[in-house]
Amino acid sequence: MLNQPPYLSLFVYNQKPKPGEADFETWKYEVECLQREGGFIKEILTSLVKRSLRSEAGEIVRHLGVNASIIQEIAEKLETLYGTVESGSTLLQQVYTRSGQNCCSVWAKAST
Repeated sequence: MLNQPPYLSLFVYNQKPKPGEADFETWKYEVECLQREGGFIKEILTSLVKRSLRSEAGEIVRHLGVNASIIQEIAEKLETLYGTVESGSTLLQQVYTRSGQNCCSVWAKAST
């Protein structure tokens, strides 16, 4: 058991986190590190995770109910809302690639 209480940044969905706050990916990383370190009672760690959520994220977890005691369940729910699916540049590249393929296939059919 560790002598020092664990620390977890606050997660507030915001484009520019303030001091003491973290973006979702950083917050998730901190949670995963705490889980891997061990030495914490599961209920205390779950409580810490719930208390680190502010604003909209806190409301979402509150709606999961008091039985939402599995950190994985909380993290998965937040991942669906705040997690990075693809970077902006990757999404643009996919759009250009797909639109280019469609354009080229139309020209190929028209020339035959």
